[in-house]
Amino acid sequence: MKILIDNVMPHTAKLAKNFLDVEGLELLPHPPYSPDLARVIFCYSPSLKSTFKAKILTHYQHSERACTSTSNPPPKKSTEICFTSGGESSNFAYLQEALNLNK
Repeated sequence: MKILIDNVMPHTAKLAKNFLDVEGLELLPHPPYSPDLARVIFCYSPSLKSTFKAKILTHYQHSERACTSTSNPPPKKSTEICFTSGGESSNFAYLQEALNLNK
């Protein structure tokens, strides 16, 4: 499993880094000064926050399951804006390129 991270303090904390190392997760660094990627994260933040609120996950598979089975998915319009494969508001090609660069 690959995880895209940025440099927010909870993501760079020693405890978080140790957990990710122990679980053998591959980290994809967040490109610096990347407003495109931030818009994608913005689409999913509200639904993910409600999914993880007041939960302690002890294994990455628990978080993966929680993400894929969220009962509060983002609105269709917001995902269309984030993942449309063309146009100025598109992040699709950018995300694909970022993933390809980090293989």
